[in-house]
Amino acid sequence: MANAQTEALKKGESTNGVYTSNATPQRLPVNVWLERADRIAARLRKITGDDARLYLCRIVEGFLGNQDKDAVYEQIVTVGKLQKSVYGYENEVLTLAGLGPEYEKVREVTRTVCDVIRWLEEVLCLAMVDAAEVEIKYKRCQFSFQ
Repeated sequence: MANAQTEALKKGESTNGVYTSNATPQRLPVNVWLERADRIAARLRKITGDDARLYLCRIVEGFLGNQDKDAVYEQIVTVGKLQKSVYGYENEVLTLAGLGPEYEKVREVTRTVCDVIRWLEEVLCLAMVDAAEVEIKYKRCQFSFQ
């Protein structure tokens, strides 16, 4: 049984979370982390649609309609989960492949996720200080995503 698990680990296969004391877990291949980063990008596109800037406009317009800061915060939490995951994937790719094309591919996903969070936080911070300023800044196209 332990030999089967060891062989599965060497091949990068699942052992259903069961490890024996004489089996050492090996790092997953870099392609696995690249696929996971691609899935994060796809999930972000599912949340934001094809245009993250239009998504932010919808968020701001929703806030202006109902003055609900919690709705903006919930979006930050949702995208923040993606950010946490992609940071881990970026770290793994950097460890396995170094600074190369694989890392740059994951880094681009990280940048996109971080941009969306930064824009959401900009809206939330202003909404917490002065909701009227959100409308003024939005109408004057002064948010960083505009």
